[in-house]
Amino acid sequence: MDRARQAGLIVGLWTLWGVIMAVQSHYNASLHTRPITWTRAFALEMAYAYLWAAVTPPVLWLARRFPRTRAGVWRHGLLHLAAAVLLSLAVKAAWDLICLEPDKRWKAIAVAVDYGVLEYALILLSVYFRQYHQRSAQLEAQLVHAQLAALRMQLQPHFLFNTLHAISELIHQNPGAAERMIVRLSEFFRLTLDTSAAAPNFLLQSLVENAIRHGLAHCLEGGLLRIETRCVDGRLHLKVADNGPGPPCKQIRPGYGLGITQQRLERLYGGHHRLGWKSPASGGCEVEIEIPWKRFGPDCR
Repeated sequence: MDRARQAGLIVGLWTLWGVIMAVQSHYNASLHTRPITWTRAFALEMAYAYLWAAVTPPVLWLARRFPRTRAGVWRHGLLHLAAAVLLSLAVKAAWDLICLEPDKRWKAIAVAVDYGVLEYALILLSVYFRQYHQRSAQLEAQLVHAQLAALRMQLQPHFLFNTLHAISELIHQNPGAAERMIVRLSEFFRLTLDTSAAAPNFLLQSLVENAIRHGLAHCLEGGLLRIETRCVDGRLHLKVADNGPGPPCKQIRPGYGLGITQQRLERLYGGHHRLGWKSPASGGCEVEIEIPWKRFGPDCR
């Protein structure tokens, strides 16, 4: 948070606190037959609130410099208690000099210290809560990253084993084709090292495998695999389609590769995606993925 925004937030919160305390002071004084005007109530309470606003930045610095940790819980706790008492006395002294006549100063010191320690604790707790929230967000991001890495580790061997199996069958039947597949496999893995692509690596891998295994593998001739991409209203649409005579798409159940693809999409986009499949009238199967474009690349329209 930049300094200007932090300063505005501090002043705004202490202004709200001053208003609340002024209203409370006015009505409490009325109940105890010691009426106080609204002007006087606001003058006294706003002065006190803004004095605490002035000492809030040092409290924030102390909270960050001496955080709540198991190793330093007692040492840091005593330090914050001492700081709370000293700042309470300092604020009380400044408020007395500004708002009270000399003969009324330094009365109700114990009450002022009690209130000051409470207000110091509120500032401290707000810092600790923000730190806890930030740490939780970081841990959640790290968890998602670890889960995605684990899914990729599962998916890549799955793809590699299937490809190597296909190459081993081609070695005896068509050595030239097997050699070309090995070269292209090497080029493919080299490309996967580039993480600047518009879609996550290996996202379409299992879809292409399923199209070949369950669709094109049953074609006697004229098998066609089609991969399409288009961008509409900031959304990237990826489609893998085949014209094979495999089972209808409505009978597809998420298998190993497709199940991992679903998990990756959920981890990456948290439900802001779509994965669906259908059987077109011309035959075969179409599987389409829709994801936010901005996540991995520049905007599109």
